[in-house]
Amino acid sequence: MNTDNRLQRFKILSGSGLKIVAVVTMLIDHLALYLWRVDPDMWEPLFTIGHHTLTPYLLLRGIGRLAFPIFAFLIVEGYQHTRDRWRYGRNLLVFALLSELPWNLVHTGTWHYSHQNVFFTLFLGYLGICVIEHYRTYWSRYVLSFWHCWLRVSCCVPTMEPRGSASSCWSTCCATVGCCRPS
Repeated sequence: MNTDNRLQRFKILSGSGLKIVAVVTMLIDHLALYLWRVDPDMWEPLFTIGHHTLTPYLLLRGIGRLAFPIFAFLIVEGYQHTRDRWRYGRNLLVFALLSELPWNLVHTGTWHYSHQNVFFTLFLGYLGICVIEHYRTYWSRYVLSFWHCWLRVSCCVPTMEPRGSASSCWSTCCATVGCCRPS
């Protein structure tokens, strides 16, 4: 039995199925963020274990944190299977720019852009993959992977907030390293 047939047994969701899961978990995350602003009951504890209290807000935001790693994985898959990588990257950047104004209006109520939407993070991850793919040697891939991870973490750590971007930092790093295995 060849490797492709063995791997097909473990294929549970298609790319479209993963996109649906990612969008649903992202929607749950955004609903929690919205309800947190309008409903004080979101902070009422569901139960407590030791010093850890689980609230509806934390539960929903925890579920929502699954969205970014899935989207990062889909960016890597898209990179590997697209026919036109330049157009794929351009489309990511266009959607990042188009969604920035609505994102700022929803989250800050102004045009001010102290934080960017997730498309910019995905686009930077895509650019990192392109650079790593451009330098194909064994050692340069690992050096660039390390540099990319360091850059992502150093950019995220100073701005981490309780609602956090830590998962996006580490997910981008893992997706980048995962796509850079030497052939």
